[in-house]
Amino acid sequence: MQEALDTILEAEKAARARLEEASRKAEETRAEADARAEAIISEARASAALDIKRRVAEARRLAEERLAAGRAEIALKNNAFYSSLEAASGELARAAALVALRTDLEP
Repeated sequence: MQEALDTILEAEKAARARLEEASRKAEETRAEADARAEAIISEARASAALDIKRRVAEARRLAEERLAAGRAEIALKNNAFYSSLEAASGELARAAALVALRTDLEP
């Protein structure tokens, strides 16, 4: 009877040891998985931040190009407008001079 009891206690002790070993291995596996998951998340964040910076830089470059093109177009339109004013101002000055120099005797 003692032998059977000793066998049972040994089996129980072995089972407890296997359970503790399995629990330790499960904890190690979970810790490794957590570390890998954190590394993946960190890499994804870094990649996303880099992508955002690249997109912002591209958007700024495009905005600067459009601004420069708009300014160039406005400069051309202003030059054309002021050129037309110069011609009109010359005609206006001639007409004003004719009116100013005109005598009442002239029709």
